[in-house]
Amino acid sequence: MFSLLGYITTDIKEIIVRVIEILGKNNNLDNAVVDLYRLYHILNPEDASLDSKMLDYILNEK
Repeated sequence: MFSLLGYITTDIKEIIVRVIEILGKNNNLDNAVVDLYRLYHILNPEDASLDSKMLDYILNEK
C-alpha cells in the first residue's frame, strides 16, 4: 500500500518483504536485528548513527 501511494520506493518495498520472509522463517529477533544492522551498514557505510545504539543493544539485550 505504501509503495502504491509513493511513500516508499519499489526497492525499499522489496527489502521489507525479504526482511519479513527472513523473520518468518527464522523467528529469531536477536539475529535479525544484528543482520539488519549489518545490511544497513553495508548500504550506508558513512552513517554511524546506529553504531552506539547497536552496541548498547548487544551489550544489554543478549
